[in-house]
Amino acid sequence: MALSFALVGIATSAFYFTNLLTCAKIYPKSKGLIISAPVTCYGLSSLIGAQLLKLTFLKNSRGELNLSKAFTLFSILYLILGIFNWFSSSVVTIEKNILLKKQDNEESPLLTSETYEENTEGEDGDDDLVEHHRDKFMRFLKDISAYLLLVCVFFTIGPCEMYITNMGSLINTISPDSSISNQVSVHAFFSTFARLSLGALSDLLASKYSISRVWILLCLLLLGLATQLFIALDIFATHNFFMISMLSGFLYGGLFTLFPTIVLSIWGSEIFGSVYGFYMLSPALSSSLFGMIFGLVYDAKCWTVDTGSSLLTSCISPVFWTTSLSFVISIAFLISAWRLVWVKRLQV
Repeated sequence: MALSFALVGIATSAFYFTNLLTCAKIYPKSKGLIISAPVTCYGLSSLIGAQLLKLTFLKNSRGELNLSKAFTLFSILYLILGIFNWFSSSVVTIEKNILLKKQDNEESPLLTSETYEENTEGEDGDDDLVEHHRDKFMRFLKDISAYLLLVCVFFTIGPCEMYITNMGSLINTISPDSSISNQVSVHAFFSTFARLSLGALSDLLASKYSISRVWILLCLLLLGLATQLFIALDIFATHNFFMISMLSGFLYGGLFTLFPTIVLSIWGSEIFGSVYGFYMLSPALSSSLFGMIFGLVYDAKCWTVDTGSSLLTSCISPVFWTTSLSFVISIAFLISAWRLVWVKRLQV
């Protein structure tokens, strides 16, 4: 079972990461929109998946979900998407090769002149291109702001992943009358909405009004802080949990749009894959850390207590006081990277 889930995780990450990198390479100018497009589809898939699990033919005679049928359905979908992904990548590669053979002044709907020059250099000397990539990545590793942003990612994505992983237990504890599947759908919808809207909004504000994308990310982190406090203080949580799902979904989708957009804006598309891969190590560690915090608190304080509104402050709220502190830390590190480093370079 562990091996199966590991393979599913690898496949899902590969789908997501390759599509993200392909879009970033082909459309380097519209940074927000090209990041939001693949991550929007990524978020939309969870919304569709939550609804698919409600289908009648996936239930057994007792009305419970038949896991065998569900995973068979998803395996078929993975196969179809894998074939489609291979086909679409092949089409893009063919178009790319055709466009690279055209004259410099010819209009190119897929590739910019910057991408043209990068690919031409790669054809003339792959060794020089690899060396150039290595030099840029080494400069990135020596950049202090890279580690400030890494801490910011660590203390924001971790709580969001913890919330999603334990949403069922959380709802059953503090809002037992709420439907878990409906709350998942609400979360997925607003996550998808945030991915699409914030990408386009960041492009608009950056290009037309010269407003930094960091302002949008900072506002999003403040929203995340408010969401953690709402749960810790039992605001909306017990009787209006859909508000928590809306805010958490918007936060989750927005973070996975704005973080890669800012990374692309600062360090460019040439080493985007290496740089963003470096940052994706952080959520893997932080989700485990905050997941363990939730598990320890839940097992120690919530396991034997009757469900009800009084549980929120006495049972699970220490987890969300901790995540509130983590968002405060993230805000401090983001402002430090922005005002001390990026502003001086006239970036983002």
